[in-house]
Amino acid sequence: MTPATVTSAIDLLEAARLVRRLPHPDDARSTLAEITARGRKTVAAATTELNAKVFETVRLTEPEMETFWFGWLVGWLVRSSRLV
Repeated sequence: MTPATVTSAIDLLEAARLVRRLPHPDDARSTLAEITARGRKTVAAATTELNAKVFETVRLTEPEMETFWFGWLVGWLVRSSRLV
């Protein structure tokens, strides 16, 4: 994943008010992304649905679920042309 891809994903998440950018406390060249309350609610709802529809059937571990979810989200953004 390129830096531009990450930037585009964060732009979309920030526009949806799911994350916010913060300055890095020790490195002025860096920016951090922090999940918002709205983002947490969205993740909780998506996790509940995803667990019920997918993971309970295939019985993935928590780390496997996190890896799958991140990959799925990036793939969805790319497929739906939401990433430039």
